Amino acid sequence: MAHASNQQGWAFDLRPPCSSEAEAKLLRVVCSMCRAGDEHVSLGGLCDAWRALSSGTDGSQADPEAAQLRAEALEAVVKCASEQVVEEQVSFDIPILGALVAMPLDWERCAQVALEKARQVISSEPIARLVPLLREFAGARARKLCDCLATAAIMKVFAAEPAVAIDALDAMVSGGFGLEGAPMVLEMLLGKVPWTASAPVIAGLAEHGAAGDDLDKCWGAVLEPSALETLPGPLLARLALAAAGRRGAGAAGAAGARLQAVALPLAARLRDVPLPLAADVAVCAAGSGPECAGLLEAAVARVAAEGSEPPPADLLRVTQALLPLGDLGTAPRDAAVRCWRRRLEAGAAAAREARAKAQELRVGDAIEVFGLTSETGRPLNGRSGSVTRPIPEKGRFEVRLSLGFSAAETVSLNPKNLRKVRAGTGVAGPTPAELPLGLSADELSRVLAAVAPAAAQSGDGGRALLELLAEEILEQQSGLTAGQQGAVW
Repeated sequence: MAHASNQQGWAFDLRPPCSSEAEAKLLRVVCSMCRAGDEHVSLGGLCDAWRALSSGTDGSQADPEAAQLRAEALEAVVKCASEQVVEEQVSFDIPILGALVAMPLDWERCAQVALEKARQVISSEPIARLVPLLREFAGARARKLCDCLATAAIMKVFAAEPAVAIDALDAMVSGGFGLEGAPMVLEMLLGKVPWTASAPVIAGLAEHGAAGDDLDKCWGAVLEPSALETLPGPLLARLALAAAGRRGAGAAGAAGARLQAVALPLAARLRDVPLPLAADVAVCAAGSGPECAGLLEAAVARVAAEGSEPPPADLLRVTQALLPLGDLGTAPRDAAVRCWRRRLEAGAAAAREARAKAQELRVGDAIEVFGLTSETGRPLNGRSGSVTRPIPEKGRFEVRLSLGFSAAETVSLNPKNLRKVRAGTGVAGPTPAELPLGLSADELSRVLAAVAPAAAQSGDGGRALLELLAEEILEQQSGLTAGQQGAVW
């Protein structure tokens, strides 16, 4: 086991070992030193150990014994850190504090002592150095401690350069800390920093439910046309949703007025907004009355545009939001129906191709992997292996790869990414059922219910969509029991 010294003593060096045996030995030593209160174990070292152990390794996750040892080592590290935090001679620095707020320490025992020591760190460091720490607060377990520290840190913002101050505010608001003082500081910074820097803070405050005169003044400033014209589409979309009060809801009163102010510039820049965020905007606009009709139509057009591939759940959410709108939603509903038809036709064609490809494969077939495009999948391209079993419920085959994997390790792959090299002697398994768009019969039934009113009035194209949906549902139901079919319908 290697050690590295720091200003507080000796720290663990937990770089990944070369073998599972070496890792197991290292983890046992960590447990032993922590439980014995070894004098060479510093708080900084415990924080390093926590970070290394929390990150995990693929090898330990595949080995139950290693995973258990890692869990025991984490528990020992946390207990030892809780004991050291309350020791008078132990001090904090920024890296230590960043780790401690994420650790499940015995906060009932050490919260007050930790707060006093943390305040010393906050008071002695310039705000620029505190910003990365403030960003770590977002995932912190010690929420009350972080809130106190953010309140202390916000006092430093008054004397900071505007660019540093707005960065610090954004870090605090992103984590939901310092919300009471942030609007006042933000108002002082307006005009001193770009709107692209202050608008995210305004949106963040609204998303966390902040309110008051200071925030109202900030809203008034950012909604000026000269400010809105400087903001990119995704930031305008975030402002619109924040103005509405919550994602997926309409808006009225002051919130409705804010949404309407953002609607026109946002409608012109929706092409730059990611599809899931555009779907949020469409649902929000659908619940916000005729004043947002233009935004609604633009948002649905972005989601349902030819060539776009919105996640089916987002497209279904948008379609359901359009149903109660009557004539106001006619054009957007027609666009949604056309998108469903394109997606289902493409999905059905891909499903037929996958089923045909799957029927060519047998257990024991030698295969070569090709055509994977994801970051984790690309390294598998060109690897050879054999089919071990079909996985019908996922539309995939389990494959044992012959290089780089042990005999017990397999991967699950789509048949379209498997090229048969040599036939095996095994019998064919059940054909995997490739689901169009990844939707089950039950989910397709909900799509059918959502699009039927608009599709029935959309001529031959709408009727073709309904027929396609019905065919797919019936095809999937052919593999269900009578009880399951009844649950679907």
